[in-house]
Amino acid sequence: MNTNVHESGRATLPTDDEIVKFFEDHLTDVKTITQPDNKEITVLKFNTNEFPDKLILPQNNPLIYGLTNINDTELTYLEDQWNIKNKDVISVVDNVKKILRQGKVSSPVVNYYIELMTAILEVGKIYSSFVEILFANMFIVDYNAKKFWRYNQHIDPVFKLGDKMMAAYISSRIGLLFQPNKKTVERVNLEELDTIDVDNLTIYEKIYLGRI
Repeated sequence: MNTNVHESGRATLPTDDEIVKFFEDHLTDVKTITQPDNKEITVLKFNTNEFPDKLILPQNNPLIYGLTNINDTELTYLEDQWNIKNKDVISVVDNVKKILRQGKVSSPVVNYYIELMTAILEVGKIYSSFVEILFANMFIVDYNAKKFWRYNQHIDPVFKLGDKMMAAYISSRIGLLFQPNKKTVERVNLEELDTIDVDNLTIYEKIYLGRI
């Protein structure tokens, strides 16, 4: 139920929805007691003594362990000795960058989606809308004509813009907003800046201006 966050990695404990819900509804107090041998026990107090079988019968749920005593509405657990392997966040981020890198499309879009979601979910959760926006604007069926695969799904995509190139591909001003550097400054079309339709901003501009 807890997540330990480290500077170079992340260790996530598995959870059980039924147990989590029971704790949310009935847990009232948690006490840690140091025994004479310096080992700690944890006492959980609830507002009920009608415990789910998964909680008091570990054989029904291997995620529950260490229970030593049931005293009416209190459960006593031994010190946690379970080793949790860290996830190397840096390697996951590097993998995500590789997946989002621009270049020729070498597999169906769904393969990129599964690969990206698998990598991200190894270390945490994200809003699905982020991935939807990303994939809706990443794949191109005609680079020069600026035709997106999202509007032409009957045509196989031929190019993947990548996360850094998408904004600039749509318009010079959006590229400047999201990636201000020498190249994006040189590409800005000043006439385009005079004709911004504030009522019809792109999704990128809305995100940047906090209108989402």
